[in-house]
Amino acid sequence: MARESTLTNMVVTLFAVCLVSAALLGGLYALTAEPIAAAQTAKINTAIGGVVPEFDNAPSSELFEVEANGKTSKVYPAKKGNEVVGYAIEASSSAGFGGNITLW
Repeated sequence: MARESTLTNMVVTLFAVCLVSAALLGGLYALTAEPIAAAQTAKINTAIGGVVPEFDNAPSSELFEVEANGKTSKVYPAKKGNEVVGYAIEASSSAGFGGNITLW
């Protein structure tokens, strides 16, 4: 025999579906957060490698911020040994057609 559809049944069912979905999404986020962060760091270091001389450090781990003209920019120092061989500066503009434009 089929159950009668009532407001209480629908609310409980919707709550259960939302709870399971939220738990699955939270678990998936927890599993992928670290690999995504590592990929982002590798992407930044690769981009920096294209604009500064050869370096042997991880510039993204030594970044610092500088304020100029009311804007804050991220500065990535590239080092070979203990000597700084260059700096990569992340600049962005909000004048892009589809949103912010970020350059290294």
